[in-house]
Amino acid sequence: MSSHQPQIPIIYMAAIGRFEEITGKNLNDPDLLRITTVDDLIKEVDKRNTKFTSFREKRHTLFDVLEGAMKPIELVGNLAAGAASMAFPPSSLVFGAAMYLIGAAKGTTACYDSIQALMVTLKDFTTRLSIYAREEISKELSEKLTEVLAALIEAFALSRKAIKEGRMLKFAKNVLLGNDDRVTEAVGKLANLTESEDRLVGADTLTEAKRTGRIVDGVSMTVRQTNVSVREMGMTVSHVDIGVTELNEKVTNIMLAMDESKAVAKEEKDKKHQDNVKKVLQPSVRAQDWYDKINKSRVPGTGDWVRDEGLFKSWVDKTFPVLWISGTPGAGKSYLSSNIITFLREQHPQSIQHPSHTSVAYYFFKDDNPKTRSFSQALRDIAYQICQNDPVYAKHVTTQCDSPAEIDSIESIWRCFFKGFFLQENGLDSSAYILFDGIDEAYDAERQTFLQLIKDLNEGIGRSGMQLVMVGRPHLTDVISDAYEAEVPTIHVTSVKNSDDIVHYIQNSIHKSAMLKRVPKELRAEIVDKLSSGAQGMFLWVDLMLKELMKKRTPASLRKSLQEAPKGISEMLRHVLEGFSLSLTDEDPGCLNELLAWATCARSPLKLGELDALLKLRSEDGEGMFYLEGMLRKQYASFFSLIREDGLSTADLQNPHEMPADSDGDQEAEEEGLDDIENTTDFHSNPSTTEVTLCHASIGDFFRDQTKGKVSAGDGYPMIGVNFDEAEVSVLKTCLSLFCDEKLAEKAKVSPSLMRYPTNNWQHHLRTADPAKASPTDRREIVGLLASMFRSELSMKSFAGNITWAFFVEDNVKMIRRWLDYPDIQDDLSTEDREWIRSTSEAPADTFLPLVRYVAQRWLQDIWWSPTACCWIVYAFINLQKGAPLSESPSGLITAQEVLDVAEWAQFEKTALWHRKLAIVFRDRAMYDDALAHFAKALEMDDTMSSARAGMAVLYVLKDEYEEAIRLDKINEEILQKILVAEPSRPQIKPELHLVQERLGRCHLFIRDKEAALERYLKALSSNGRCEDCICACLVLLTKRERHQDIVDILKGMEDEIPGQGYSRLTEFLWQNIYADALIFTILAHASLETKELTFLIGAYRSAIAAAKKELKMVIASSLELCLARLYYIYGRDQERAIHIWEKITKTFSGSKLETEMGYVKDYASVCLAGHWLRMALDTEKGSPLAQRCVDKLERLAKPKMQTAGPSSAFISTNTSSIILGSWYHLNKQPEDARACFQPHIREALQMLSDDDPENDGEGYFKLGLVFAAAGDDKNAIAIFQALGVWDKAQLDEPPSGENGAEASDSDDPDSDSDDESYDCDGPCHRTFRNLDSLALCRYCHDTGFCAECLPLVKAGRMPLNTCSPKHDWLVIPPLERPVGVGNLLVDGQVVGLDDWKKSVKREWGV
Repeated sequence: MSSHQPQIPIIYMAAIGRFEEITGKNLNDPDLLRITTVDDLIKEVDKRNTKFTSFREKRHTLFDVLEGAMKPIELVGNLAAGAASMAFPPSSLVFGAAMYLIGAAKGTTACYDSIQALMVTLKDFTTRLSIYAREEISKELSEKLTEVLAALIEAFALSRKAIKEGRMLKFAKNVLLGNDDRVTEAVGKLANLTESEDRLVGADTLTEAKRTGRIVDGVSMTVRQTNVSVREMGMTVSHVDIGVTELNEKVTNIMLAMDESKAVAKEEKDKKHQDNVKKVLQPSVRAQDWYDKINKSRVPGTGDWVRDEGLFKSWVDKTFPVLWISGTPGAGKSYLSSNIITFLREQHPQSIQHPSHTSVAYYFFKDDNPKTRSFSQALRDIAYQICQNDPVYAKHVTTQCDSPAEIDSIESIWRCFFKGFFLQENGLDSSAYILFDGIDEAYDAERQTFLQLIKDLNEGIGRSGMQLVMVGRPHLTDVISDAYEAEVPTIHVTSVKNSDDIVHYIQNSIHKSAMLKRVPKELRAEIVDKLSSGAQGMFLWVDLMLKELMKKRTPASLRKSLQEAPKGISEMLRHVLEGFSLSLTDEDPGCLNELLAWATCARSPLKLGELDALLKLRSEDGEGMFYLEGMLRKQYASFFSLIREDGLSTADLQNPHEMPADSDGDQEAEEEGLDDIENTTDFHSNPSTTEVTLCHASIGDFFRDQTKGKVSAGDGYPMIGVNFDEAEVSVLKTCLSLFCDEKLAEKAKVSPSLMRYPTNNWQHHLRTADPAKASPTDRREIVGLLASMFRSELSMKSFAGNITWAFFVEDNVKMIRRWLDYPDIQDDLSTEDREWIRSTSEAPADTFLPLVRYVAQRWLQDIWWSPTACCWIVYAFINLQKGAPLSESPSGLITAQEVLDVAEWAQFEKTALWHRKLAIVFRDRAMYDDALAHFAKALEMDDTMSSARAGMAVLYVLKDEYEEAIRLDKINEEILQKILVAEPSRPQIKPELHLVQERLGRCHLFIRDKEAALERYLKALSSNGRCEDCICACLVLLTKRERHQDIVDILKGMEDEIPGQGYSRLTEFLWQNIYADALIFTILAHASLETKELTFLIGAYRSAIAAAKKELKMVIASSLELCLARLYYIYGRDQERAIHIWEKITKTFSGSKLETEMGYVKDYASVCLAGHWLRMALDTEKGSPLAQRCVDKLERLAKPKMQTAGPSSAFISTNTSSIILGSWYHLNKQPEDARACFQPHIREALQMLSDDDPENDGEGYFKLGLVFAAAGDDKNAIAIFQALGVWDKAQLDEPPSGENGAEASDSDDPDSDSDDESYDCDGPCHRTFRNLDSLALCRYCHDTGFCAECLPLVKAGRMPLNTCSPKHDWLVIPPLERPVGVGNLLVDGQVVGLDDWKKSVKREWGV
């Protein structure tokens, strides 16, 4: 070995010198010597030349040929290096020369083509070299190989010089086509050396072959000699066997020793390799510690919901590289991270021995330790975890750097270990799933640096081997998207998603607790119910509550603890506030504090529009906060929740692509759908209906605790939070200022709804704010505002209309006087205010005197205010002055004389208006004779006062004297029409005429003159084409006469656009009649079908849907979509479109609660779907695959999965579709399953009958009847439906109260059709009935019935509408045999009281 080692370095040094002589470039540069692999070479070339456009266009092909030519050089470089005689592999010299050559092209396309051709030529010479990496080579061949590499370096040098001098070269296979003799000579020399190397290899091969031949000859001779000696050795075979056995044992021992030696060597090698990795990365064990800790405490199944999320599945499948999981503090995000890690490790087992090159790495940031806040450390730990699984990656790490100093920045770590490996097209199958939990707890600066780097993943979509998921709090959502320069797919951790996990966690914790599991069963159930309902998605709150409960030893202390906030929640909230103090700048802290103050102090949830207006009031320029909704849903989501009327959450709105396609499936409809949201970050919630609340009750408790106050991150950082006393005073001042400050009131006009809150709640805030805790400045300001409120008519105008008689009590006098009489403030007031306070101090009730006089004036001298309400206010004040304030409504106390005395108290002139307004009070009190006298007096004083005559007409309607009412209104009509002709621009004449004509229509209905009624309603409609009552009345009257074309003509006449609104009168009318099961929809659908105008009506509904969505009226839009689906399904026989709409609604609004408006819409859609699938199952061959698919879909609708009981379990929901599922089970002899479906509905209906709300009793009884019919419990179903007809009649026969307490009573008549019909046939006749006698209710089509004439059409399959089926069964309700009286039922021929019947139902059904 020593004979040839010194010669090799000399050859290389000569090559280095020769290269520098030709090019002027030094190959012995340390930066170049680090390039030891082809990958290194490609990266460096790319880095140095990527600025050239032509390079970027050529680099893919260039890199391919470069790798083909240079890869053999990488493999043999060490062999030619002469082992340890050189400090660097010679391949680095070749790579450096190649890099200089490519760099000389300087963006010239022809040069790159020449270099590419050269590399193709050189590949023929270099390819054969790779074989030497497999075996040891001789010293002669090693020297020859060195000469080849040196020649290659010289060829690169000469080629570079030629390119620099502008001579474009073109190389073909083994032929040089060019005009540079020096390059030709160099390539020729390389060819000669390669041929010489080939001859040398041949000689070596011949020598080795001859030596092998001699050995074979020797072996052959030995075999012959052995064969001759076999006979001689026969006698000694046994001895040989013994010897062989001993020899085998020795060989075995030797082999074992060799294996052990190899294992030791490998272990030492692996340890050295691991030591190198650790030396470079300096990893910690904290990630593994946190994962083990969290996974150990995580209840099995917790977080499994994320595995079913569409976005998560797409991320796992590598559809996109980055996923963001957002959740509020304490929502269980780390549990979710633990679940994801476990899932990924199950999919991709992690160990060096496993063939998978897919790594799973993770890091948990924790801000309680500086070492767990560093992104630099996190990336090192991630890299180390990948090294433990992927040896190819581990080798990459060790070749990238030798010491931690070389990767001392986040950028360098990312570049070397992540971008340089996973984002390169290197042909490797290595990949990694990386999870960062709690990134909001990392250092801000380091996090921002890292986020700026991950946009490399966005640019490398399609070739990235790295999948990144980050978990943290929602205020980072926009920060991440901005850094990524694209919307990042986001999964939101919400209470809807983790509620089952929380219930399971509570149950598991109780079971593991030595104390709680011994608590009585009823109390355990109470704990589970209280904690699960109070959690609101917060795991931390539940955990802290459970820790407190585990300390209790008595039921009383347990129940008391359930009512209190847990210890530890305050520390968490202070920590969150400190984070905002660190991050918020400019005006943001003030805006956040204002939002928190209002959300904490508000008596009822504020609307989004109200908060926006309040911020605008606060700002000097009136601009407020840009994009408030986005701030609340993202940056401030740790504090706030936004509740839309349609129930859609931030998660639903931010990931609209997860929602089903919109509307009825065609292009036009999709343009009209929920896709109206053009930007996924613009939530487009309706500001007038979207409520803003604190996201958890404990947050409000924290801010209302006067010992907490605001929090700051330290000197120079803003205070964030709520000082409750200051906030109460501030809210009070704002409310009062909106009444008294003209400039502020003017600014408030931008949001008309803003005045709703102060007018309804100023008294509450005045009561809760303590003057002793207010600053002197605030006290003086509030007293001044109160003085203005109760002295200035301008201020009274803003709030007096919302005052009621109940305000005038002693407590409210004291509430106001404690501010007015507060010491040491009056000196700073105006002289007028000071004198007023002094003058009312001895008779405090007189504080209200100016206000009451103002109300009296509005009563008796103003045409708009409600006379009766004003009268009660004055009456209450008079009693307060007397020291006898009212404790109940004056309506049952006041006499006719007292009414007159109250009117005369104000001492106003008794004009015609005075008498008319007084007459209304008498009329509302059913003191008709006194009312008539004052109406007559008003007409006597002013015979043109049509409103007085109208008031008399209303009075006669109340007395059922309709003919007299008609006579008076005809006079009014004539007078008003003359005025309208003479003075067409006179205000209020046309509206007043409309009211008269509408009342005439009603009166004609009362006397059963329907033709005259229709004529009057049509006239009323001509004077006010937007009156819904008149339109509906006309439609009902026309449909009873089967004048279907007239109905369609009315609808078409309403297609004109309402000025300034952007939608038509027809759209407005459909918005007012949104229910698919209502009479108006049936009238419209039936008329369009009869006139073949179904296409017109479908278009009208679609236009109304699109307009509703544009106006952000999502409940209306979705309700109209139900109408549209019903049109398609029943009238248009287009089942596919109807099903599409129903499925879209049930999926889009799956989180909507049943008690909400959108919950009703969703439930109705699910009932329609369930009815369809049941009908399909019944109409299909029993047991067929199609029938089973239909039943499966029906079960999914009615039996949602519940994670708390295991992945295969389900529970029966109380959505109405489960009644339909129960019908299927009952029909298929599955009594237990059927009973499980029906029981929740029976229990719910019985609860409705037992609560304090009599208004819902009818709904409860009707629901019971439907359930019993579906369940085959005919005796109870018939009893209920028969009784409903009796009870409805009894209620309809009750006399009207005659009270409405408002000026509008002049125009409000009993709004009831004289037929009093409550039930309708679902057949083509569409007739309505007063009771259910002889109606046939389908047991399978929910809430569907037919009259005696239509039922045969269904049974014969001749139904013109697509409803019900001949294969169904019906329950016919027989007429009641004998009177039973209100409150009783006839059950199996026996009269039973309601209470006894309900008890028997509970027993029979086990509820």
